[in-house]
Amino acid sequence: MLSACEAPSEKRALVVDEWPHMVRLLEVHLQRAGYQVLAAREDETAFRMAKRERPDVVVMFHRWELLISLLEEDPITSHIPVVVVSASDLRTFVFDGRVD
Repeated sequence: MLSACEAPSEKRALVVDEWPHMVRLLEVHLQRAGYQVLAAREDETAFRMAKRERPDVVVMFHRWELLISLLEEDPITSHIPVVVVSASDLRTFVFDGRVD
């Protein structure tokens, strides 16, 4: 995971989940797609990280309603795409590096 002192690459993703093994699952796929991965375990921390780090995408395994609202309402983060991966998506989850 990206530490605060590392220089950012071209693409960064913020993964939000309270379970480290779920974060790791997404981290592996995102890194293969060329992303540096930031991680947060709860919504307020994720929102602060998104404002500070300005990732290219926020990815989560379930809808974090508060986080989504905060991201949408803030002019600094409102442009960041949010991807919610559902349990049914996990069976066929292949991240190709595109965010549509």
